[in-house]
Amino acid sequence: MSEVMAALHRDHVHFSRVLNLLQESLGELRAGEDPDFDLVHDVLDYLSHYADLYHHPKEDVIYHYQLEHSSAEAEHIDRLLDEHRALRQITDALRAATDGILGGTVILRQEYADQVAEFLDKQRAHLNLEEAEVFPYLEQTLADSDWAVIEERAPTRADPLFGPDLATQFEGLYQRITGT
Repeated sequence: MSEVMAALHRDHVHFSRVLNLLQESLGELRAGEDPDFDLVHDVLDYLSHYADLYHHPKEDVIYHYQLEHSSAEAEHIDRLLDEHRALRQITDALRAATDGILGGTVILRQEYADQVAEFLDKQRAHLNLEEAEVFPYLEQTLADSDWAVIEERAPTRADPLFGPDLATQFEGLYQRITGT
């Protein structure tokens, strides 16, 4: 497996862990309880600052490279590129709603829960398509020389939550995930 793909796969594992926390918050909402909205904010902050700004652009480089060289898997790749834009929008919308709640705005519990559920469904469907269909195809198809070009073009940044240097803003989220 190329280092680029290994890093993207690791990110997906990490995103799944973070989404699981959000799933727990959704369960609390559906049970009529108030989740830890600060935790929800931190999850969305992480996804908007890392996934949307570094992870998805790195995938976009790979997907555009593939489309430049072959039309195979073009339908899935075009869908994923569109989903990257849509995921950023729904992340921003859910983040704004969460920030509103934290700021005292009254939002109907059911509407907010539905927004969280839709967010989770779209995030997981996206991850599943990449992991089950597109990533295996790219790994089989692209040569080492292709991965070298992609690596030169792709943006890089260490994961601020799971990388070598934990960002201060994510310390609480990290402690919640690891139980430390």
